[in-house]
Parts: sequence; C-alpha cells; structure tokens
Amino acid sequence: MIIRGLSRSSHVIVVAAVIVMICVLSGCSRKKPETSSDKYARHHRLGVKTYKAGKYHEALMYFEKAVRIEPEKADLYLTIATIYEDCLDPPNLEEMLEAKRKAIEYYEMFLEKSGDSTAKKRAGEWLDNCKMERMALEAGIPPEDLRTEDVIEREKAIEKLQKSLGEIERQYTDRLDKIYDLESKVSELTEVNRELMAKTGREVTKSKPISPLSWILLGILGIIVITFGYSLRRAPVKVAEEKAPKPVVKNLIPEEKIAGSYVWVESVHNRGMMMINREESGFFVQTRAINTSATSSGYGKYEDNVLKAMLTDDKGEGALMSFEFFENGRNFIASWEDELGHGSAVGLRNEFDEMVRPDTREKKLDE
Repeated sequence: MIIRGLSRSSHVIVVAAVIVMICVLSGCSRKKPETSSDKYARHHRLGVKTYKAGKYHEALMYFEKAVRIEPEKADLYLTIATIYEDCLDPPNLEEMLEAKRKAIEYYEMFLEKSGDSTAKKRAGEWLDNCKMERMALEAGIPPEDLRTEDVIEREKAIEKLQKSLGEIERQYTDRLDKIYDLESKVSELTEVNRELMAKTGREVTKSKPISPLSWILLGILGIIVITFGYSLRRAPVKVAEEKAPKPVVKNLIPEEKIAGSYVWVESVHNRGMMMINREESGFFVQTRAINTSATSSGYGKYEDNVLKAMLTDDKGEGALMSFEFFENGRNFIASWEDELGHGSAVGLRNEFDEMVRPDTREKKLDE
C-alpha cells in the first residue's frame, strides 16, 4: 500500500527508516548475559541486606550461594562461620550442635584459604572456643537456656549445701567469739586483782610473789574457763562423730585409669575441659575454661587415688591442685588454695571425647 501524499520512492525511504529504528531499538533492549562476578555481587548484596534486617537464615542462603560461585573469597567463609555460631537461635540441642558443626567447617575453610595472619589468629581462637562449646554440649553440659530439670535440681542441692556450710561456719565463729570474750574477761579480772592488791599494799611485783589465796582463786577461775572452752570446742565434733558413717575400705585406682579427657564444673558460670596425660616424668595436666578461655598446665604425682599437680596459667600464676578420683577414674573432686583463697570443683570423664578419639589415652600411655 502506498501512503497517501507520498511518492513510491519516498514510501520506500520511510519503510527503510522504520525498519532501521526497530532494529536499533531491539538491539538496545537486549540484555547482556550475567557473568559469575555479577551473580556473586547480586547474592552478596542480598545477603548483606537480609543480615542487616535480622533475617539470618535467609542471609546464610545468599552468602553460601555467593561463596559457591567465588570459592576463593576467604572473608566470606569467616562471615558465614560467625553467623552460624553467634546469630542463630536454635530451638533444641540437636540443631544447636548442627550450627556449631557448620561454624567449625567454615572456620576451617577460612583458615585454609585466607592469607591474613592477624585474621587467621583471631579466627583460630574462635574455632577453638567453638569446638570446646560443642564438646561441652555433647558431654551433657547445656547452656543457660537449655538447662534440664536434673541440672536445676543439682544446682538447688549445691545452693542448699552452701547455705548449710555457711550456717556451720557462723556457729563455729560465734563459739570462738565467746571463748575470746572469756579470755578477755580473765585478763580484766587479773588486772582488777592487781589493782586491789595495790590498794591494800600488797601489789604484785617481781620481787614479791603472789599470795597463795590469789593463786587459788586464779586456778579455780582458769579451770572454769578451760572446762567451758573445751566443751564449746568439742560440741560440733560430737555431732559429727555421731553422724559419721562406718569407715569404708578404699579401693585404689590404677594410674592408667585416670589418664584421659574430663569435663569440670566449679560453678554455673565457670566450667571447662581437662586432659591428663601419663608421661615418664609424671602426669601432665592441661585445663581450659569454656567461658573465659583461660588455660593452665603442669606436672603432678599420683598416689592413693589423689593426683597433686602445680598448675600455672598464662600469666605465670600457679596453684597447687589436688584431684581425688572415684569410681575407677570416672569422676573426681578438685580442691586448691592460692593467695585469693581456696576453691573446689567436680569433674566427670568425657566419654564422647574417648569415643571419637579412642586411641588418645592408649597412645599417650604408650609414649
């Protein structure tokens, strides 16, 4: 069809111009293919956006897609590991263990691929803490928000025992105060006696001995004070003797039974892990607190079910530790004294650690 008002040649020119315009427009609207760098940037951008919005599971999905596209991006492994360890809120122990496992996996991949020594040192410390927390969970030491009824009952029993010990200490202190008061009164009476004798012209001096009557009065008073004080000191001992059970023959635990891995608890907020290795020079003990990452180590000797070792921490401060073992080496009670006072803790064999690494104790013993 010929457009009205135009000649045939003009019509051909117009049609050609329209075709060229259509080709240009279609060429401009055609999308370029998305490269791997574009995909990485898109997933990384979405991961950052959802992380800032507090959608941590969705952020992990985008970050893990991004790291699969660009597996050499070391920093992204560290980001994913910290989200798994710190940001998620698992509803049960099983999912918490899985989150710790994933965090350990990404920490190790970061250490393998990163070239930043400072960042690797920090990540290595985080990895060690994550492993310790996972071992504690597998050993049956739950966090504060997953405490079982048994743990709560044990804590109540410990609290009740501490109150009872405090009451016994208070009663003993009161009795000692009474004895000190009596001693003070004796001193006051002696001074009064000297004043009376001075007024009557019979003041006691080094050159003039005390009269026999004064000696008799002082002797009678001393006997009364000593008898009363002795009865006070013996009172709690009699109760203890009445309630004391019959002596039990102690079963000696062989040295090889105490070597291995343990978990220990001093209080609700202080717990950790301990490794005992048997060496030629004695037993080498290593401890590490889960909450503070504080470590200590040292050598000790084992005798009569008790291992005594001088443990020194990272600051060079040491304390003499005493570990008394029970039930063929499956648990112990630890006690110590230092310049800050004294303390105690209880320990339990880490069955999971020996199950995962069954050759640990045998290997150390063979060495």
